[in-house]
Amino acid sequence: DLGSGLTVVTEAVPGARSASFGCWVRVGGRDEPAALAGSSHFLEHLLFKGTETRSGRELSEAIEAVGGELNAHTAHEHTAFYARVPASAAALGLELLADVVAAPAFDADDVESERQVILEELHLAEDEGDDRVLSLAHEALWGDHPLGREVLGSLATIDALSVDDIAGFFADHYHPANLVLVAAGAVDHDAVVAIGERFAARPGGERPVRSAPPGAAPVQGRMLLRRPLEQAHLAVVWPGLPADHPDRYALAVANQVFGGGLSSRLFQEIREERGLAYTVFSSTSSYGDAGSLVA
Repeated sequence: DLGSGLTVVTEAVPGARSASFGCWVRVGGRDEPAALAGSSHFLEHLLFKGTETRSGRELSEAIEAVGGELNAHTAHEHTAFYARVPASAAALGLELLADVVAAPAFDADDVESERQVILEELHLAEDEGDDRVLSLAHEALWGDHPLGREVLGSLATIDALSVDDIAGFFADHYHPANLVLVAAGAVDHDAVVAIGERFAARPGGERPVRSAPPGAAPVQGRMLLRRPLEQAHLAVVWPGLPADHPDRYALAVANQVFGGGLSSRLFQEIREERGLAYTVFSSTSSYGDAGSLVA
């Protein structure tokens, strides 16, 4: 743990022919005010559009010229940026990752072009019934709590986010105390620590304050969305377990038996025996203070 608050974790693997780097940010969809819903995901997109020293195209060309990958994902409790490169390009992969997370450009034209991309992503999620039903299930479970919202945000919030809103969210949350820099494979610990010092120049800050969803029962017993389609998508959701609950392993086994694989009871009965559906499954989600089981 560096003096700035940045946490650095590395694992050198002797003989490895590749290197993987990640910067994990302790902020996600549940940490956004309702009016800024989708900010974390917007940042995930926007940080690859360009930095203070490189354009988005230059970032893409630099990583792909060495056969590497530079990507990210957003979840309810974190946002992660990562690079995977051959061992010979480890220094470049680490440099590009640090540039993306530490020095985004926030160009107004890039914000507008990426806004349209995200709006299309939201339209796609609205059109995909299997995605929409899972969103509705968690909205029924947690209501207005941030865990009940889509990580992508909504059409209204994404359309309303300004450059200042997004840059302000970055300034509030992308500080050293909220970052974990990780590396594995053909990596050098001292080199990772040295590049981590680039984050130290950013002002310190506090980690997000989170509140658990209220109560153990679903907020709504039923949600229904009617559309003129040839298929029906059904979901049943129950409160699950937090990520560190002692019974989480038992729940994982129960989920596998219930609907987690091709030999599960749901799959064998509903698809194999009765032929009622093409897709049937169950899954779990676990967070710091809550969880869900959905089928």
